[in-house]
Amino acid sequence: MSQRYFLRLLGTIGIAAAFAGPALAQQSAARPDLSGTWQLSQDSTKDGLGARAQGLLILSAGNFALQVVDGQLPAFQSDDRHGAAAAEAEKAAKADVAYFGTYDVAPADGSLMFHIASSSFPNWAGSDQKWFVKAAGDQLTLIDTKDSAAMLIWKRVPSREGEPFATRGGRRSVHY
Repeated sequence: MSQRYFLRLLGTIGIAAAFAGPALAQQSAARPDLSGTWQLSQDSTKDGLGARAQGLLILSAGNFALQVVDGQLPAFQSDDRHGAAAAEAEKAAKADVAYFGTYDVAPADGSLMFHIASSSFPNWAGSDQKWFVKAAGDQLTLIDTKDSAAMLIWKRVPSREGEPFATRGGRRSVHY
């Protein structure tokens, strides 16, 4: 390789880096870090549970797990989850949705795409779910792409890394 060619190549790389650097910095600044654990604070989706909704969303290394439940669902008569009466089981099934899989953020519009591997609602398994994202500080808002009034608002859960595992007092032991 001639010295002239080598210098030209270095110059080209330098110019490309000069233009790409600010663009890459702007792109990373425009896309907030969504990874972490999020607690549901508001559910206004069409099937939402409103003020009764409780949920958790975990986003980590391109994987996600999401669960939303009715926090006011009454306990079953039986402590055996397989021994629920038909009406209890039906009500519980309608008041809970959980799914997991992988996710990515589209650079073009900043939308979040859940690639659902499995779900408590079996029709969602193997499908994609797209949400528009608004993130500000410790709040993450997922907005339905087909109905902008339908959204899930999440608050970031502070990290408990390094803390010993502890449960709240008064809990009882249950078996799977």
